Parts: sequence; structure tokens; C-alpha cells
Amino acid sequence: MTENDKLSILIVDDDSGFRKTLCDILARRGFAPAPFAGGQTAIEWCAENSAVAALIDLKLEGVSGLEVLGVLKALPSAPECILLTGYASQETAIEAVNLGAFAYFQKPYDVEQLLLTVRRAVERHQAAEALRESEGRFRRLAEHSPDIIFRSGPSGLEYISPACLPISGFTPEEYYTDPNLSPSRVHPGDQPKLADLDQRLNRGPTRCELRIMHKDGHVVWTEQNLVPVFDESGKRVAVEGIVRDITARKRIEERLAHMATHDTLTGLPNRRLFNDRLNIAMARAHRNQEPLALMLLDLDRFKEVNDTLGHSVGDELLQVVGERLASLVRESDTVARMGGDEFTLILPEVAEAGDAAKVAEKILKGFQKPFVLDGHEFHVTTSIGIALYPDDGEDGDVLMKNADIAMYRAKDKGPGDYQHYSDKRAEGRKR
Repeated sequence: MTENDKLSILIVDDDSGFRKTLCDILARRGFAPAPFAGGQTAIEWCAENSAVAALIDLKLEGVSGLEVLGVLKALPSAPECILLTGYASQETAIEAVNLGAFAYFQKPYDVEQLLLTVRRAVERHQAAEALRESEGRFRRLAEHSPDIIFRSGPSGLEYISPACLPISGFTPEEYYTDPNLSPSRVHPGDQPKLADLDQRLNRGPTRCELRIMHKDGHVVWTEQNLVPVFDESGKRVAVEGIVRDITARKRIEERLAHMATHDTLTGLPNRRLFNDRLNIAMARAHRNQEPLALMLLDLDRFKEVNDTLGHSVGDELLQVVGERLASLVRESDTVARMGGDEFTLILPEVAEAGDAAKVAEKILKGFQKPFVLDGHEFHVTTSIGIALYPDDGEDGDVLMKNADIAMYRAKDKGPGDYQHYSDKRAEGRKR
């Protein structure tokens, strides 16, 4: 690669240290880095110059990383964009991927993995550019594209690129030999989409996401951009398309979605998911005219663990407490961590207050067994407050407030106790 042949890589990051590091790394690999601290100056540069790839920090002053991404992807020769971030934002990351980001890295990143991704982004950009330039260059570059490129005509599959092997596990020759191979590898759950997809292609270009079954049995998520080809009479005579493996992106989306609704320490539902499930459970209880129990649990003297043994031990203890709580209730019940050492339980379909009391007693009994961490035993008790829907509240916030009041009553009676909110309920027995 000569000086004139160097490919420009746009770098947009307001951290001068990261910019310099990226410039040095890319320059050593033969690229021509174009660094900018702000999104606006980067956009202005792109109006007069072109880049094959862009490394963009999501969090920028002024014009945001997402705005830069949106502008770049709208360019006639859009660079492949790789998003970088130093903070975890599930919604922003998902939005970036949906806007067309090629990849997403969280700082600090693995340099070799980043370089590999940059090279793959450059390959994809070059392939896309070549496809636009001429049909003659299409086949040569398609051979090196990481995406499957194909054309299907009246007599069947006319061309499929070698990328079908790493993505599906089948060679081009296997696809040419078996006309039914492609539709037969569509995941059973996505088979119903095929008829609708065929109808949509009669109306014009379309995009869809389909799961396919790899030859070795694992599921591959694909994004398929399909373009119908019509003859002079308007009859569809062929379909051309690009099939991209988006399994990694789907895993990111799933991980981010899980992080948004689950406690990162224990893996239990967090406050957001708990509130959603509580509202659903209350609506079902109202519809079926049946009670619902809500429990609020607070570990007794947990602060002493953190103060004497450190927060790392405290975190480990919270993890095993969450696991034990989940093992003591039904699968239909919800155990959530609200923060700190506070947990909540939703118990649907309880026949009466006594059923909730039995669950509380089961939990207290379960806590009598010591928790073992690194060979050391910890004796932990918990105080439980119980509120029943609809007697103790017909609103989720009210029910939570009353369970909290009951929990503090239990703490006043001593460690390892439970209390109902209503004065008419039978009081818990001190352990």
C-alpha cells in the first residue's frame, strides 16, 4: 500500500489520548487516520473528503456521536461506522446498531479485535462501493465479501458468494445442487415469514431478519436485503440480495435488554421489571377476583457485613441470598432486588393471608441454614413485611408502601420475623 493508496479512517473522539492512540495504531497498519475532536468538524470534513470507515465516540460535546452516525450513513459513499463508548447505555447502543453501526466497542477495547473489525469494515465498504460501480467488478469483490451475495433467477440459484460457507456451513456447490436447501434451512419459527416475504418482493425491495440453521445445528441470525428484478411486462424474474450475519448484534441487543431489566449483581429482576410484573399480576388478580401477596424483605444488620468484611464479600452474600430466595418460592412467583439489601416477592394466586404467612415462614426457615462463601459460614436473618391486594392497597405504590411499613414493624420485633400490614392480620412469630 503506497502513500496515495492509503485508506482514510475517520476518528471522532473528544479524548485526545484516545485519538492519538487510534491514530498511531491505524497509521502503523497502513491506514490514513483523520482525527477530529468534535462531530461538526468531522461532518464538514466528510463533505469534501471520503473515508472507508469511521470510529466514533458516542458521547461528544455538541453534535452527538449518534448524530454523526446518522449524517455519515446518509452519504452516497457512506463509511462503515464503528461506535466506541466509555459508558454503558443500553438504549443508546441499541439505537446506534439500528441506525446502521457496523460494530460497537466499549472502552477499554481489545486492540487486535478492534483492528480486525476495522479491516472487516473496510472490506465491506470496498465491496459495497464496487457493487455500485459496475456489474463486471461485482463478482470479483463479492468473492471476498463477509456477507452472502446471491442472485436467484427463473431456473433457480444463479450465483451465491463463498461467504455462504462460514455463515451457513454449506458450500456454493451444495446450494447449486439442492434448490430447496436455502428455504429448508430457515428456522422453523421463521418459516411462516417466507410466504409474506414472497408477496412483499412482488411490490419492490424489502428487508427482513431471518434465523437460519447452520449445518452444525446452531442458529444464525441474518439480515436480508432483497431486491426483485422485473421484466418489461412487470413480471418478477429474479431476486438479488445480500445476507448479513447479525448474530453478534442480536446477542448485544439481548444482553443490553437483559441489563435494562435485571439487577447486574444478582441477575434477578430489577425495580423496572418488578413494577411491570406487579402491574400485570394486579390486573390478573383483579380480573380473576383473587388476592395477591407482596413481600418486602430486608436483611438484618447487613451493613455490619460491608463495614467489617468489605463490599466485595457483601456483594457475594447478596448473590447467594438471591439464589436461595428464588429456590424457596414457586416458578410463578417473582423475586426481585430493589437495591442494597432489599428484595421483593410477588406471590400471585394466594388463597388467603395464611398462605403468604406460610411462604414467609418457609423463607425464614430457609435462612436458618448458613450461607457459605469461600469456606466461611454466614448466619443471616431477614425481616419480612407482607401486604395483600386488594385489602392493603389497590395501587402498586400503596401496596409497596404498606409492605415497607410492615417490614419495619417486623424489624422492631426483632431479627428474623415477619409482619402483615393490616392490624387485623395474625402477627408473625418472633424467631
